[in-house]
Amino acid sequence: MADLVYNTFKKEVMDETVQLSSNTLKVGLVTSSYTPNIDDDLVDAGGANDVVDHEANVTNYTRGWGGAGRKTLASKVFATDKTNDRGELDAADITWSGLGNGSNQTLVAAVLMKEGGANDTTSRLCAYFDFSDFTTNGADFTLQWNSEGVLHLTSLFGGLQLLPALWRKAWSWFSERLDHEQVEHLKACGVRPHIYRTVNRLRLTGGVQ
Repeated sequence: MADLVYNTFKKEVMDETVQLSSNTLKVGLVTSSYTPNIDDDLVDAGGANDVVDHEANVTNYTRGWGGAGRKTLASKVFATDKTNDRGELDAADITWSGLGNGSNQTLVAAVLMKEGGANDTTSRLCAYFDFSDFTTNGADFTLQWNSEGVLHLTSLFGGLQLLPALWRKAWSWFSERLDHEQVEHLKACGVRPHIYRTVNRLRLTGGVQ
């Protein structure tokens, strides 16, 4: 299963439900019985395929809300990568000591989450990180983040379509048409016809890609 960032988390970063710099984020381990769904929101949504149902259950890993098995994402560092046009979040690698031996499982992925105030019914899913299967046997397990960081924020596409209600209102205000060459250029860039009339007058820059 490939890595993924849960859809609601993307929105919650923007509206600050999840604040990457100040919130305590946790990392838990799951088995192959968990099938990640990018549209899931909560660690415990009351179903049978929630993270809480498939979290590691081995010696020296206390699963569940508030359990010591979930490790804090520590030493967070935010950086700008101008070469690759993105913002980056990096953090310290995480080690679980002496996993298994008494009770063992095969672990396949880590889940980044923001734990809720009292239980996992309000714990927010952030991201899912696939790794090579690890069968616990009493040895330490270290989750080593990619050298390019834990999370990236890359280019924003379709910027002119983020506020459709605003564009409809602007369209009613301005009736002048762009010339044929300008319209053809906007078509080529994927801009919707109902905003052709507003682009030049509003002088937005950088929104069309």
